[in-house]
Amino acid sequence: MRKKSILTVLILFLCFFIVTPVKAGEYQDSDPDDYITKSFDVTVKFDRGHRADVTEVIKVDFIQMHHGITRNIPLAKDKTYEVRDFQAEGFPYKVEHSDNNETIRIGDADKYLKGKQTFVIHYQIEYFKDNNHSYDYLAHNLLPTEWATSIRSSNIELTMPGKVNWDECELYYGPYGQSDPNAWAEVFSGEVEGNTLRLKGKNLMKGYGLTIRNTGLKNGYWSKARTFLERNRGKFNVIAGFSIFFGILAVVLWFLYGRDQRPVETVEFYPPDKMTPVDVGYALDEELEDRELMTLVFYLADKGHLTIEKDGKDEKNFILRKVAEVGDDEPEYVATFFDGLFKKKSSFRTKTVPVSFRKPFDKAKEQAVGAYTKEHGDVFTLSSVLSRVACMLMMGVLIAVYNWVMDGSFDGVYLALFPVAIAGGGMYLAWTGFAEWSVRRIRGGIKLVLGTLIYLLQIVVCWMFFSEYPMGIYWYIFAISLIVIYFFSLIMKKRTDENVRLMGRLNGFRRFIKEAEYDRIKELCDSDPEYFYHILPYASILGLETEWTKHFDRITIPKPGWYLSNGDRFVYSSVWCSHMLRTCTVNGIPSVPSSGGSSGGYSGGFSGGGFSGGGGGGGGGGAW
Repeated sequence: MRKKSILTVLILFLCFFIVTPVKAGEYQDSDPDDYITKSFDVTVKFDRGHRADVTEVIKVDFIQMHHGITRNIPLAKDKTYEVRDFQAEGFPYKVEHSDNNETIRIGDADKYLKGKQTFVIHYQIEYFKDNNHSYDYLAHNLLPTEWATSIRSSNIELTMPGKVNWDECELYYGPYGQSDPNAWAEVFSGEVEGNTLRLKGKNLMKGYGLTIRNTGLKNGYWSKARTFLERNRGKFNVIAGFSIFFGILAVVLWFLYGRDQRPVETVEFYPPDKMTPVDVGYALDEELEDRELMTLVFYLADKGHLTIEKDGKDEKNFILRKVAEVGDDEPEYVATFFDGLFKKKSSFRTKTVPVSFRKPFDKAKEQAVGAYTKEHGDVFTLSSVLSRVACMLMMGVLIAVYNWVMDGSFDGVYLALFPVAIAGGGMYLAWTGFAEWSVRRIRGGIKLVLGTLIYLLQIVVCWMFFSEYPMGIYWYIFAISLIVIYFFSLIMKKRTDENVRLMGRLNGFRRFIKEAEYDRIKELCDSDPEYFYHILPYASILGLETEWTKHFDRITIPKPGWYLSNGDRFVYSSVWCSHMLRTCTVNGIPSVPSSGGSSGGYSGGFSGGGFSGGGGGGGGGGAW
């Protein structure tokens, strides 16, 4: 019984296949209710310049109404070929560009077509000369792998400019990536007549393309082929022209307006011209930081207007107490700072800085800059400042031109906004670091290095945008020009004659603070026991507070008259001094209100492979 059951099942299974015909190999239109591609004929003629003139005749039958067809050709990301010169016969058309494709849209958006239509398309593909000196290659897509429907028939004619061993050519038929070199023979028949190959195909499946490949062509077969650089030398010359011009202009601007004078250094034991620490800070770099304005705390304490004492609730902080009003002999900004510090109260805690202090604080900064300018004029010449700004503008214009030319459209200018923003930020940060470096080496050096790295990053970004373009020496001309512009903008700060005079005295004063001999300091302290405290805020401004405190390791320093230690026995130490300086000049800075306020500062080779779709041309398209 068991054997009879098995036999019955086998008989029924066999009858099913006899009754049900096998249709797997039959051809069917992929979308017969919409439109049918009746034929897709292609003629390709190559010349010795490795240029292919392509004509495609596409016959369709629109079951439903459509405007026309589209045909998109992929672009080579590695720039091994270029697609251009699209034309269509008998219909209006428009060529659309994108990063990945060139698309020709045939038909009128205001009109509909139905029934049988014939579209004739012409375009050219130029393959660029590669660096392989062993052989020349051929890799071209004769039919697209992404056509939207099946194709009932296709006649293909390929004509080469010289003798070809057709036996060495391989054809790949199938979806993208098909690597079987024999699959084409199932649907195509072929014949050769001299340098011309003719193929006839029927019933081509949707998404199936045809690629021809030959890597055995004799070297020099494409004797008139151009390199990508030769093809685009005109637009690269535009980039090179702007690069060389702006690079030379940056050097000329520096030579004419940016070379700084070397100040004559003098011996100084006190700040010159009765300058406050704030004046000194602004004279160094024409910038006034919040921390620099806060050194007025020690300047006012030294003048007897306030005292500094330990905060009994928190020994890490200090309390500033008002002692005497600021007289008319002090600059206006000193009085504004002092009145804001003790607004409607007689004490000020560094731990709880009121936000209300910010407004008079910013006003004092503005007044300090105005007072310095009125007394000494500008720190840097206007021509050098404008020349530096011109360098930043040249950098922006050069990057914009580069992106515009390389992108091939005005959209490249918008693409340039990102690297220009990076470069501008890095350039400004490096400027501030370079100005600060002479005073605060570590902090200024960090800004300088970080700004330089950020600026160089934008050069890398520009390269990444168009890294596939083999620009050769033109890229180095562009990059070197950006570096030249950056370097000369960095050193393009010429001081005014008055500031050069002041810097000679300030440099002498700074050298004394840094390298003062023991005997000289001892002599000055004997004549003025609080000499150390007189100079302390200036040492802080000049970034030499550590060096200044070290000079007094062997000298007994008395407690300053303005410091209250709450009955504790006073013992001077450099740690105490540094902590007090840091707390009062950093922790005491008022915060910026959330609604606004000051920011804290003032002032090529072979592409493709042995598979379907691995060459130039191809792509896809369909009805629209």
